Amino acid sequence: MTSFFLDSPFLGPTLLLQLKYGAKTHKIYACSASRSNKCKILAQHQNKINYKNRRIIAIKRVRKFLKLKKSERKFCITCQIILLPCEWEKHLNHNLIENVCKSRFARPTKLLSSKTINNEEAQFLFDETTVLFLISTLSKLGFTRIINLGCPSIHEMIQVNKQKYAMESLLLDIDSRYCQFYTRRKFILFNMFNGHFFEEDGQARFENFIQQSEASKMCLLIDPPFGGLVQAIAKTIETFNEKCSSIFNRNFELPMMFFFPYFNEKIIRKYFNHINMLDYKVNYINHLKFCKFKTKFGSVVRIFTNINSKLIELPYQEGYRFCKDCQKYVSSQNQHCFKCGQCTS
Repeated sequence: MTSFFLDSPFLGPTLLLQLKYGAKTHKIYACSASRSNKCKILAQHQNKINYKNRRIIAIKRVRKFLKLKKSERKFCITCQIILLPCEWEKHLNHNLIENVCKSRFARPTKLLSSKTINNEEAQFLFDETTVLFLISTLSKLGFTRIINLGCPSIHEMIQVNKQKYAMESLLLDIDSRYCQFYTRRKFILFNMFNGHFFEEDGQARFENFIQQSEASKMCLLIDPPFGGLVQAIAKTIETFNEKCSSIFNRNFELPMMFFFPYFNEKIIRKYFNHINMLDYKVNYINHLKFCKFKTKFGSVVRIFTNINSKLIELPYQEGYRFCKDCQKYVSSQNQHCFKCGQCTS
């Protein structure tokens, strides 16, 4: 990838990719969000979508929906939308969730079906143990303003437990279905691979969240599709850091946690400075390979962070210990090597 260019009707700027065929190279402009040769979304949307009007309509629908009696609240699994009584007839033959209470509505990841096409919008959600560990860790480190680049399950847990965690959270995601559940202050439609805000005031709302934060209290969580270009995400994070530096009037690098398979450590280190990998195994509820119950050695996904790893306490009950020589928490399966000075697997 060499630069951002062009403008697609739906997913924002495309990426300029350089493909190698033997000794020859060929440059193409490709969809930033789809990792297949053909972008279905790009092919289907020839005109720019008015997201402002869409958002206004979504807000009005939600207000009407929440005023309904519990027995009148329905969610269409087939269409992935909330239903108003006047729409029931059109969805008679669809799979429905009925009697949607307000507490369930507040947990959209429990209603929405995850998109699991690996070369497009691959959505895999953290399991509850991982979610609680991450939020507890953020709290212990003193972070109160969380930017979730992906990570809807973290955002959701913070939103439903605001008083308990004393945190504010913002979700940046490409999945427009979340417009049904979160206000414009809590959710911004965003493409992490090209830094594109779909709504006209999306960037302004993002900057407003930063301006209302103390620099030392902010943390960025990133859970990208594992087949995506790390270099493209790194460019987006770079623009975030530049914006923060401008707002805080000093050089600033967002504290971050980046979730990615450990065998990609080399490429992560290539594009991110001052990064370390924690031993903590990140588990997902809807992925066969990244679930602790599905493989002998557990998930291969780890946390890459620029936060001092000595400050992050890993839970003993999940198989971690404190190494006095490393002065940090490591997997209990790893032994300290006095030659390299690390606990290696």
